[in-house]
Amino acid sequence: MIFLWRYCFRVWITAVLVGPIVLLLMQCFLNTQLSFSTNVFWAALQLSSYILYMAFFGSLLSAPGLLIFYLTLKFSSKLISNQRLLKSLVCGVGVLLTFLPFLILFRSISFFSEKGFIGYLSYPLVVVAAIWYYDLGFKTAGATE
Repeated sequence: MIFLWRYCFRVWITAVLVGPIVLLLMQCFLNTQLSFSTNVFWAALQLSSYILYMAFFGSLLSAPGLLIFYLTLKFSSKLISNQRLLKSLVCGVGVLLTFLPFLILFRSISFFSEKGFIGYLSYPLVVVAAIWYYDLGFKTAGATE
């Protein structure tokens, strides 16, 4: 089952590293006020520190979700042999696990109705894209497409 752990880790690390970049791009397109310096050097430094900050805290907050994601995939792969159905189920679990840290941090459902929430849709978008991009590796496990 090492291939399942590798798959889960790839999806998780993609979400942690690519999610902040997609979030930043979505914030730029949504005309969110980003206060970066006018100096190119300081703006690049602020931008890189912003992305590293988001990746660091994203990894801390989503680390328990990685274990739950792995356990869900491990148990559901024994019950479901169709890769598309399994990936669809895992997409639902991945999206729920992506929103869980935001619910814990903001402690209210009203966060989901705010305009600023649209930018945070980047994380589930990256998780779903990573789930479908990476190969599940079930060639030897007996699951078929």
